[in-house]
Parts: sequence; C-alpha cells; structure tokens
Amino acid sequence: MSLPALAGWEATRDSLHAISQLLTGLRKALTPPQPLAQHLALYVTAAGLSTGETAAGEFTLNFANSTVEYRELGGKTVWLPLAKYADTNALAQELFGEVATGNDLSKVKLPENTPLNITPALSAEYGVALYRIYTAVSRFRARLIGMMTPAVVWSHHFDLSFLWFKGNELDDYKPHINFGFSPASEGFPRPYLYVTAYPLPEGIMEQALPDPATWYNGDWKGIVIDYDALANLNNPDDKLEVILMTIYRLYAGKL
Repeated sequence: MSLPALAGWEATRDSLHAISQLLTGLRKALTPPQPLAQHLALYVTAAGLSTGETAAGEFTLNFANSTVEYRELGGKTVWLPLAKYADTNALAQELFGEVATGNDLSKVKLPENTPLNITPALSAEYGVALYRIYTAVSRFRARLIGMMTPAVVWSHHFDLSFLWFKGNELDDYKPHINFGFSPASEGFPRPYLYVTAYPLPEGIMEQALPDPATWYNGDWKGIVIDYDALANLNNPDDKLEVILMTIYRLYAGKL
C-alpha cells in the first residue's frame, strides 16, 4: 500500500509544527533535563505526538482527530479541538487554564504566535504517514547493535530522528550516524528522509546508493530519500527498511 500523498498540506503542516513547539515548551518546563536534550523531544504514537508523562501529566497532539489532549496525572482528560482556535496563543491560553493547579507554567517558552489553518483530513494523513515511517525506522533500528538514541520528533525542525554511535558513548561529538524524516525544510519543500554521518567519511559520496536514495551536497552533506518517490513503491515500508540497512552498512564500515 502506498504512503499518503500529503498533497496541498503546507498550511496544515505549518500549523501542526507550531503546536508541536508549544508541546515542547511544556515538556521542557515540566521535565528534568536529560542527556542529549531528550527532554525536548516528543514521542510518536499511533494518535500523533506526545510529551510523555510530565510533572503535570501528558500532552498529546492528536493528528487523527485534530485535537490537543491533556491527561492530568490521576485525574481528568481534556480534549481541545484545534478548529476552535485562531492561533497558537489562543490555544495555549485555554490549555494552560486546564493544567492542574500547583504546576508552574511561568517558564514555558511559547512559540512565535502562528495562525492555525488545519484541514482535518490532511492532519490525519500526516499522522498515518509519520507513524508508518516511524514504524519502519523503528524496525530497522531494532536490528542495529550499539549505542543509540530513541527515535523521536524534534519540534524545532519538526523532524523524526535517531542517532547510532560507533563507540560506547552517547556523545554527538563522537562518530555517529543520524537517520531522520523531515516534512520539509529550506530547499526541500516536500517531505524526505535523510541520513548524515559525523565525521563524513572521505570519498563516501562517490559510492552508489539504492534507489530512490541520492547524495546531497549542499549546505549539508548526506543522503536524501524523496518521500514521493518512496511513497509510490510497492511495499514502501519494507523497502525503506532495506534501503536504510544498506545505507547503514555503507556508512558504518567507513566511520
């Protein structure tokens, strides 16, 4: 089955991105610092993105039904329909009013106020696409041996990623490979997967890659897998696992 088309979803994408940054602000304020800034990450679920459990409870951006959900620790659950809010400030104001008393939200850094323009069907499409990519990446990740970070979403660029380390230290200044999926970025208006390595092995970009992966030699250097090309393959989820393993073996042997 092909992956969702994600056609004409830019306004929805940007709105979801802004809301994810609001959730990251909550998680940062309500969660102790963790190595490699993992306290800033969001977890992928079948519904969407979650802060996981914080001091105030769990916050979820539900792509499937276009809501933000707040589950108080041992208490109520609140659903806020995103169609109700004109912008992220309006959403934040009501959400903060629902948070259990006794939680200090003064340190929550709000994202730049962003108009919310979400098409529910496109939000649900992205939820399916992200969860399928996440599941394929997680199956691939489970076959690797060594030190790794979790596969999580970083709201700064709205990308899913994890790091594999060549050695036995979780240190992003040590040799590692970064596997990720981005819904868009500067120079890439459409979704894509990426693989980068630190340090970049000498001569690596002369090596052949499995279709539809290509080398990118611009403001960063690495591998790009075009989402649209992947989406139309037979069994794209399984193909992605195979492609990522081929790329891993190419990089890991030269780090």
